[in-house]
Amino acid sequence: MNTALFQFDHMAFVLSRSNLDLAVSFFKEVIDAPLTRAEDFQKEGWGLRFNNLGSHQVSIQQNWETEADQIKPHIGFKVSDLIQAFKTINEWCDRYNQPHPSIVWMSEHKDKMIISLAFLPYNIEMMLS
Repeated sequence: MNTALFQFDHMAFVLSRSNLDLAVSFFKEVIDAPLTRAEDFQKEGWGLRFNNLGSHQVSIQQNWETEADQIKPHIGFKVSDLIQAFKTINEWCDRYNQPHPSIVWMSEHKDKMIISLAFLPYNIEMMLS
């Protein structure tokens, strides 16, 4: 079973197939819309999936405000969309008094832009399509 441990200041949150609905509810503020089916990590325009670190994606780090304007997506995404996604995530972390992601990066996968946020040792990937 795939599980991911998100260690925050005052709690540890374990994600698995058995508590996926709870995970979707927990992160609903991030995507700002309900998912169509929790098992699919999908909704129109946004998706969520959880997996181990270990990718070759490009690191943006937390100074995304200064580096984001250097990102040149090749599949039609505007830099402003990426900046807004990062702002939403950081606002959510502030609202719930949680640490900001320790690593932020993005990559292209087929027709999707994948934004990854690492709360080490695991990450959340948000797919913008």
